[in-house]
Amino acid sequence: MPTKAVSVGTSAVVLVEESRNRTAIIIANPDTAAILYISDESDKCSTSQGMPIFPGTYIMLSAFEGVNTEAKWWVISDTAGKTARVIELYGRSPQEIVPPSQGVRQGDPETSWKFGQVMNR
Repeated sequence: MPTKAVSVGTSAVVLVEESRNRTAIIIANPDTAAILYISDESDKCSTSQGMPIFPGTYIMLSAFEGVNTEAKWWVISDTAGKTARVIELYGRSPQEIVPPSQGVRQGDPETSWKFGQVMNR
Protein backbone atom coordinates (compact mmCIF):
# COMPACT_ATOMS: atom_id res chain seq x y z
CA MET A 1 0.00 0.00 0.00
CA PRO A 2 1.99 2.98 -1.27
CA THR A 3 1.69 6.06 0.95
CA LYS A 4 3.17 9.50 0.48
CA ALA A 5 3.07 13.14 1.53
CA VAL A 6 2.41 15.75 -1.15
CA SER A 7 3.43 19.39 -0.70
CA VAL A 8 0.47 21.63 -1.53
CA GLY A 9 0.25 25.36 -2.05
CA THR A 10 -1.98 27.89 -3.75
CA SER A 11 -1.19 26.50 -7.23
CA ALA A 12 -2.55 23.13 -8.36
CA VAL A 13 -0.07 20.24 -8.20
CA VAL A 14 -0.36 16.58 -9.14
CA LEU A 15 -1.67 14.55 -6.22
CA VAL A 16 -1.34 11.14 -7.92
CA GLU A 17 -0.30 10.18 -11.44
CA GLU A 18 -2.39 7.90 -13.66
CA SER A 19 -2.11 4.34 -12.42
CA ARG A 20 -3.73 1.22 -13.80
CA ASN A 21 -5.53 -1.09 -11.34
CA ARG A 22 -5.72 1.54 -8.59
CA THR A 23 -9.10 0.93 -6.99
CA ALA A 24 -9.08 3.59 -4.26
CA ILE A 25 -7.29 6.73 -3.14
CA ILE A 26 -7.42 8.01 0.43
CA ILE A 27 -6.49 11.67 0.84
CA ALA A 28 -6.06 13.13 4.32
CA ASN A 29 -5.76 16.78 5.30
CA PRO A 30 -3.69 16.81 8.52
CA ASP A 31 -3.74 20.60 8.80
CA THR A 32 -5.80 22.30 11.52
CA ALA A 33 -6.92 25.29 9.43
CA ALA A 34 -6.23 24.95 5.68
CA ILE A 35 -8.74 23.46 3.26
CA LEU A 36 -7.51 21.24 0.41
CA TYR A 37 -9.39 20.96 -2.89
CA ILE A 38 -9.08 18.04 -5.32
CA SER A 39 -10.09 17.40 -8.93
CA ASP A 40 -9.33 14.94 -11.71
CA GLU A 41 -9.12 17.88 -14.12
CA SER A 42 -6.20 20.29 -13.76
CA ASP A 43 -8.17 23.28 -15.04
CA LYS A 44 -10.92 22.65 -12.48
CA CYS A 45 -8.60 22.17 -9.53
CA SER A 46 -9.27 25.44 -7.77
CA THR A 47 -10.71 26.67 -4.49
CA SER A 48 -13.95 27.48 -6.31
CA GLN A 49 -14.38 24.26 -8.35
CA GLY A 50 -12.48 21.52 -6.51
CA MET A 51 -13.92 19.05 -4.00
CA PRO A 52 -13.02 20.37 -0.52
CA ILE A 53 -11.26 18.31 2.12
CA PHE A 54 -11.69 20.15 5.40
CA PRO A 55 -9.02 20.42 8.13
CA GLY A 56 -8.38 17.22 10.06
CA THR A 57 -10.51 15.08 7.73
CA TYR A 58 -10.01 12.66 4.86
CA ILE A 59 -11.85 11.43 1.79
CA MET A 60 -11.76 8.06 0.07
CA LEU A 61 -12.23 7.91 -3.68
CA SER A 62 -13.34 4.43 -4.70
CA ALA A 63 -13.71 2.76 -8.08
CA PHE A 64 -16.53 0.74 -6.52
CA GLU A 65 -18.50 3.99 -6.18
CA GLY A 66 -17.93 5.00 -9.80
CA VAL A 67 -14.91 7.29 -9.29
CA ASN A 68 -12.15 7.14 -11.91
CA THR A 69 -9.38 6.22 -9.50
CA GLU A 70 -6.98 5.33 -12.31
CA ALA A 71 -6.89 8.96 -13.49
CA LYS A 72 -4.40 11.67 -12.60
CA TRP A 73 -5.71 13.72 -9.64
CA TRP A 74 -4.76 17.28 -8.69
CA VAL A 75 -4.76 19.18 -5.38
CA ILE A 76 -4.61 22.82 -4.29
CA SER A 77 -4.87 24.57 -0.92
CA ASP A 78 -6.29 27.85 0.24
CA THR A 79 -3.02 28.37 2.17
CA ALA A 80 0.60 28.02 1.02
CA GLY A 81 3.03 25.47 2.45
CA LYS A 82 0.64 22.64 3.38
CA THR A 83 0.75 18.85 3.03
CA ALA A 84 -1.70 16.21 1.87
CA ARG A 85 -1.27 12.57 2.88
CA VAL A 86 -2.13 10.00 0.22
CA ILE A 87 -2.69 6.25 0.30
CA GLU A 88 -3.20 4.39 -2.99
CA LEU A 89 -4.97 1.03 -2.92
CA TYR A 90 -4.72 -1.56 -5.69
CA GLY A 91 -6.75 -4.63 -6.51
CA ARG A 92 -9.17 -6.15 -8.93
CA SER A 93 -11.37 -3.69 -10.74
CA PRO A 94 -15.13 -3.73 -10.13
CA GLN A 95 -15.61 -5.10 -13.66
CA GLU A 96 -13.55 -8.18 -12.75
CA ILE A 97 -15.58 -8.95 -9.63
CA VAL A 98 -18.71 -10.91 -10.39
CA PRO A 99 -21.59 -11.89 -8.12
CA PRO A 100 -21.51 -15.38 -6.66
CA SER A 101 -22.98 -18.20 -8.74
CA GLN A 102 -26.75 -18.49 -8.71
CA GLY A 103 -26.47 -22.00 -7.32
CA VAL A 104 -28.24 -22.13 -3.95
CA ARG A 105 -26.71 -24.10 -1.13
CA GLN A 106 -28.80 -25.45 1.70
CA GLY A 107 -29.08 -22.82 4.45
CA ASP A 108 -28.11 -19.87 2.22
CA PRO A 109 -30.38 -16.82 2.57
CA GLU A 110 -32.18 -15.55 -0.52
CA THR A 111 -30.14 -12.97 -2.45
CA SER A 112 -30.79 -10.62 -5.33
CA TRP A 113 -28.26 -8.67 -7.37
CA LYS A 114 -31.03 -6.47 -8.76
CA PHE A 115 -30.78 -3.65 -6.28
CA GLY A 116 -33.96 -1.69 -5.71
CA GLN A 117 -36.23 -4.55 -6.74
CA VAL A 118 -38.26 -6.73 -4.39
CA MET A 119 -37.10 -10.33 -4.25
CA ASN A 120 -39.55 -13.06 -5.22
CA ARG A 121 -40.36 -15.38 -2.38
